[in-house]
Amino acid sequence: GMQFMDDAIWALLEKGIVSPHEAFMKAIDKGRFKPHLSPKDAVLADAAGSVREDEKQRLPGDFVKPVAAHARAGTR
Repeated sequence: GMQFMDDAIWALLEKGIVSPHEAFMKAIDKGRFKPHLSPKDAVLADAAGSVREDEKQRLPGDFVKPVAAHARAGTR
């Protein structure tokens, strides 16, 4: 039957058929696969379309200031 590509990649990763790096590179939801990367690959993953850890705290559309900076400034 039909399944999401990321679910199929996940199954291959769990079976050891593909490497964490290859699974990450082919995945749509890269955040799901990033925790399985080696430290070296995790750094490279930031350039491959994954959301960096510090960007998870940003407001949508705000590419400059983290949410904490908005709270200190009293703006939103």
